[in-house]
Order: sequence, then C-alpha cells, then structure tokens
Amino acid sequence: MSPVEAVKVGSALENNSLEYSFDVVVEDAFGILLKLSEPTGEDAALWKPCKEPDPEQLAFELPFTELPCEEPSGIEIEDSRYDYFDWQTYFGPGVPVPIVHYNTTRNQTEADMQVIHVDSLAVVGLDCEWAHNDRRSYNTLPEDEFDTSKTRMMRITDCLSVILLSCEVNGAHHIYITHLSRFPIIGDDMDQLIPPTLRTILESSDIFKVGVGVKGDGDKIEQWLGIKVRGLRCTLQMQRVANGEPQSLKHYRGMQGLTKTYFGLAVKDKDQFGQTSVWNIQGKLLPRQYQYACNDAILPLLLDAALFQKLLDYAYIPSQDVPTETSEYKPPKPRVIDPSQKEQIATFEKDDPKSLALLDKLTAFRDSVLIAQGHDPYGPNNVQYYVANSRSILRLTQYRPSTVEEMSNVKGLGSQTKKEYFYDFLNVVQEYLGIEPTPEPEGWKDQYNKDKILRTLFLERCAEEEFRFIVCDEKIWTMIWAVGSEEVERLLRH
Repeated sequence: MSPVEAVKVGSALENNSLEYSFDVVVEDAFGILLKLSEPTGEDAALWKPCKEPDPEQLAFELPFTELPCEEPSGIEIEDSRYDYFDWQTYFGPGVPVPIVHYNTTRNQTEADMQVIHVDSLAVVGLDCEWAHNDRRSYNTLPEDEFDTSKTRMMRITDCLSVILLSCEVNGAHHIYITHLSRFPIIGDDMDQLIPPTLRTILESSDIFKVGVGVKGDGDKIEQWLGIKVRGLRCTLQMQRVANGEPQSLKHYRGMQGLTKTYFGLAVKDKDQFGQTSVWNIQGKLLPRQYQYACNDAILPLLLDAALFQKLLDYAYIPSQDVPTETSEYKPPKPRVIDPSQKEQIATFEKDDPKSLALLDKLTAFRDSVLIAQGHDPYGPNNVQYYVANSRSILRLTQYRPSTVEEMSNVKGLGSQTKKEYFYDFLNVVQEYLGIEPTPEPEGWKDQYNKDKILRTLFLERCAEEEFRFIVCDEKIWTMIWAVGSEEVERLLRH
C-alpha cells in the first residue's frame, strides 16, 4: 500500500467515514496497513478496505498480564512472552550477586570512586536519571517564579538526579547509585556535586563509558555538571558494526530490544513508577526505583560484554572499529515564533501584553517537554502535536482556563493537550494567574500510560511477525488509536 493510501485510511478513520462497526474498522486497518500485499496496476486504483480480512492474516495472539498493584500503585503491562531481567537473579546460583553502593553524599561517592579507580578500570556502565515530572527543570534554569524555596543547585539536581555506574572488579560486579539530589548542599559551589575521582573517571578517554545511547547521558552530565565526558562507547553502534551497517541510525528498540536479543529477557518498569518516576526525591529511593536503577546500571555493562565478544567473533577489533565519542552539549536553539502565531502575537503585543507573557510560558513548557523527549520543537518534523500544537497554545492563552471545568470547555485543543498534559497546562495558566494549582487526580495518566505500553508491545509483536507496519507511521497510528484503545486491547487479547 502506498503512503497516499495509508493517509486515506487514516483520514477516513479520523473522520469516521468508514461505515463499519468498530471491530471491522480496526481489523481492516490493521490487516491492510500491517499485513496485506500492496495492490498493483488497476487494482491499486480500485483498492478499498476489505470488510472481512483473511482470518489467517490476523491470527496472532498477544498475551498481556497486568501486574498486581505495588506501592506506589499503578498500571503496568507485562509482556508474558519473556521473563524479566533481574540484577539479583540473572547471574544464577553460585555466582555472587552484584554489590550495590548507594551513595547520598560527596564523601561516600569519592571513597567508592577511589577504590574502583585504583583497580585500573577499563570499562564502566553509565546511565543517568532525572526528574521527568518537573516541568521547570527540563532544559534551562530560569528564575523559578512558582517555587522560591528551590535554589539553583536544587534545580540542577532536578535535571540530573542520579548517576549510575557499574563495573567488574576481580570477578565481582559492582553497582554505584550516586543520588545527587540527596547530597547535602550549601550555597552554589558546584564542587559539592562533583567528587574529584568521579570527574577523573568521566573525563578519562582511557576508561570506556558504555551504554545504550550513552552519549545522551554524557551530554546530560556536561550540561548540568560541566564535565566533558570522554570514552563513550554506544552499544547500539556496536550492534550496527556487528550487522555490517556502521553508518546506519538503527535503534534496535533500544535497551529493551538488545536485552531481548542477547539475553532473551525483557526490561521491567519502563513507566512512570520506574524510568520516568520522581528521581529527585529527597528521601531514599522507592523499591521500584531501586530495582530499576540496579537493572539500568548493570545492563549496559553486560550488553557491552556480549557485543564485544560478538565483534571479536566476527573478526572486528572493537577498540578500532567502534569509535568512542565525547559529550558535546549544545544549548537549545532560541524559540522560533510559529508563523501561524504571528498575527495573534501582534495583537497581544498591541492590546494585551500580559497574554503574550502567558503565551511564552505555555510555549516554553511545551518545548521543554519535547526537548526532554529528544525532539526539536522547531525541527523539520512536526512534533508539536505530541504535546500541544500552536492552535492549542493560542486557545489556552485566549481563554485562560482557571478551573478543570473551564479547561474541559476550551474548544480546539489537541488530544494530547486534553489527555496526558491536561493538568500540566491548566497548572501553567493557574500559576500565571496566581491561583493555587489543581493537583492531578491519582491515576489520571494510568490509562494513557497503559495505552502507550500496549502500543509498544503491539508494534514489537508486529515486527517479530514481519507485519508491514512500517507504512503505519506515528500520525496514522494516532488516528487509529483514537478510535478506542480498549477495543484495540480486546482485539489484541483475542
């Protein structure tokens, strides 16, 4: 099927112009977009959605199991085709469990770093965690108008909350959790966050820092701590070299995909209670955070070892054929005014300059979320609708909703703005108006996160079954998904 036909299907779904029951619409969309052969010749011009796709083309099962609620509670969906990686059980009986060093002070961290550095490290796993839920800390450090109790140093540890390292010393594996947001801090001296031996390890080009997309972690460290991280070796690039495609940009489904490929295991807690949880917590890490941190610290080291051996088996020399990188943080581009906003902005500047200030705050929040997700808000790809497009920003600026009811009644908001980021944008307006922010109800994002996990598992299964899902791009998928995720889940279950 051509991209044009794919867009037609998506548009038809969006406009509800396919006169079928929901079951048939979804089955047709999945069957045609993901499996059926591309029509050719005259058939292509006469192509129409099939009301009764061949059952064999949709005869796959995608098992799901919901985890029992933990503390904190929330929805998490397991992919029961795989067991989960667990740092405590992976090495098997008779092999010592990795030793975990949980450091909450500069002196603790320095003592541990001196020990491992003395042992002449060659390779360390590296990963970072930060406060995904703190919208005022994603990318810049403006004066915090809404929380004057936070110092600049505290906001830095919102943006870089935990540094994870792992290494193997004398046959024993070690995990180092450096919880920066718990470091005692007085004043603005950056050295309070940077133990000198940790700096030495990070800056050394002779010690490989390995991980999945590890340059992003290096950039994060350089951005917030001012340390130039050298010797970064990406496991994705190792996989590309092993596959004979070193110039490609393939992602191989990240850590999740590589862990399944090399260990036959899935990675757990890729949700708001693990990966995207409150890492700048002032107390001890929660149990699921601790579990996630240990897994995320040791996996880069294990994946690097597996890929290193694979490269040797293929007669590569990893140290030569997989070039290392150095962190290279680049400040974000200044915000560019969207052409569709120019006329309205001119009106604000002339008649209502206060609205222009609110527009800037809403836009800055939208941009910070996109940047945190790895997108360029003003790049060639239109990614703004992932959070809020220009129309949504202008609507919020014009109507200034101050309550949940008023926010619900604002017309013309995009689906993401009214779903995942509903309370985030409402709070931006409320804080601008000097109103106490409305707390987000417990479980508000649970269904949304469940939908995202379902989508990820669905596409992973389609890839394994060699379905032609590639023509179903992000925008078309969004249109299909909007028809009703509960029904999609029901179809996937059966």
